[in-house]
Amino acid sequence: MIYKTLARLFGDKKYYTSYYKSAIHKYTDIDSYLSVFRKVMSAKSVVKTKRKITFLDDLPFGSSFNEIKNRIYGSYRIVRELKNISIILSEVKIHNYKFIVELHFYKEKLVFYKYIFKSKEHKSLLLNLMLDKYLGKEEGSFRTKDLTITDNDNNRLLLEDEVHLSISYLTFKFGFLEHLFELKEQRELDEFNRSEKALKELLSKL
Repeated sequence: MIYKTLARLFGDKKYYTSYYKSAIHKYTDIDSYLSVFRKVMSAKSVVKTKRKITFLDDLPFGSSFNEIKNRIYGSYRIVRELKNISIILSEVKIHNYKFIVELHFYKEKLVFYKYIFKSKEHKSLLLNLMLDKYLGKEEGSFRTKDLTITDNDNNRLLLEDEVHLSISYLTFKFGFLEHLFELKEQRELDEFNRSEKALKELLSKL
C-alpha cells in the first residue's frame, strides 16, 4: 500500500520544516552515510529475501534523479551539500500514516533511500507490512531491532526499531561507497594539512 502510492506523493513545491533543518545538517557529514553501511556490513544476522529490493517496481537502484522526480508529486526539498550527492526530502501522509522519505542520489543515480515513521501508533502494522512484503513473515518471526535483509543483488534493507521506526535501503553498486571513502580520505588529509599549518605558525611565533 505505502509502496504503491509513493509515486503520487511528491512534486515541485519546496517545503521547509524543522525536520529539513536537522536533515540538511546531518547530511553535510559523510559519517551519516558510512554509519549505515557499517551497520549492514557488520550485521550478525542477515536474512535473505527472494524479492528484489527496489524503491518502486519500475524504479530500482540506479534510477536517475530526474526520472524519479518527474514521477512523483507533492511537497519536497532538494539538498546538495556533498560532492556529487543530491537528496530529495519529503514529509508524506497517506490516509492516517505520516512518515518521512529521503531519496539519495550519487551522480544522479538512486543509491540510498530511507523511510522514517515518527508515530508509534501504527508501528506493529508497518513492521508486518514490510516483513510480509520481503519475507512473507510477521513481526513475531524475527528480532526486528536492527534487522538486515539482503536480496540476490546484495542490495540491503536495514530496519531500526528504536525511538522512531526507520527503514534504510542501500546498494553497493554505482561507486557510492567508494566515493564516501574518497571523501573521508580527503577530509582526513585536509584536517592533517590544517593541523600541520597551525603547528608551523605556532612554531614561528615561539
